[in-house]
Amino acid sequence: MAEGRITKAQRFAELRDIVVNVDSEDSPLVAFIDHEVDLLSRKGDTKGTKTKNQVLNDGIKEGIVSTLVASDTPMSATDIATEGGYTVQKITALLKQLVEDSAIKRTEVKGKAYFEA
Repeated sequence: MAEGRITKAQRFAELRDIVVNVDSEDSPLVAFIDHEVDLLSRKGDTKGTKTKNQVLNDGIKEGIVSTLVASDTPMSATDIATEGGYTVQKITALLKQLVEDSAIKRTEVKGKAYFEA
């Protein structure tokens, strides 16, 4: 095996080779190992799919951006939360994500953060 970090699937491949050499391809242990490798590959297939909350948050983010586009002045997280009906904590977390994605701009005036599209 190559140097570095060895994955679980690679470990199962090593075990499978050992079992096949000692027993046979028809061994119940080989079937078990193949099943575990299959489960690992399915687990990897779910990456990239969004959870229910992530989908909801995407909708809220769109609303935040729309609100900021409609506003001719920068808004604070409190202003956005009040207008959208969400908690300031939730809006602040989503604003941070939007800033990291470069979807909106953050400016600070006298220690208070303001956001604009």
